[in-house]
Parts: sequence; C-alpha cells; structure tokens
Amino acid sequence: PIQYPIGSEENFKGIVNVISNRARYFNAKTGDMDDCDVPQELIEKVKECKDMIVEAVAETDEALLDKYFNEGTLSDEEIYDGLI
Repeated sequence: PIQYPIGSEENFKGIVNVISNRARYFNAKTGDMDDCDVPQELIEKVKECKDMIVEAVAETDEALLDKYFNEGTLSDEEIYDGLI
C-alpha cells in the first residue's frame, strides 16, 4: 500500500503517504486535509510498508535495482516513477 490509514471505521482520522512519510488528517471544521508528521505509533509500520514498496520498485528496473543494492534505498521521485 502507498497509503496507510490513521484509525479505522468511526475512529478514522486520516492517511499516511507511505512514500513521502507525511500524514494528512481530515479537519472537520474546515473540510481540508492538514499535513502533519506521522503519528509515533505508526512510524515502524509505515517504514515496513515503504521498504516493501522500495524493493518492489527496484525489481522493475535494472538501474534502480543496482542503486538499491548500492545505496539501500531509492529517492521518492524514483519510487513514484517506478510505480508507473
């Protein structure tokens, strides 16, 4: 998943963009989404999800795979491009 929920059902509060590592909370007063840090309790789960995405994207392209093996990660832009 490239998004991870914050809460569920009646306790749903927003989403985390796993790639950018930013949370977005729904603001009921304004109807907008507020950009925030990832909640502390979700940091490890979001990291696990991002690691899965990076590995999957790296496997789609030889150059990305080489970079992943050499540097251990990919940039957010490379991840988004690899998802296309």
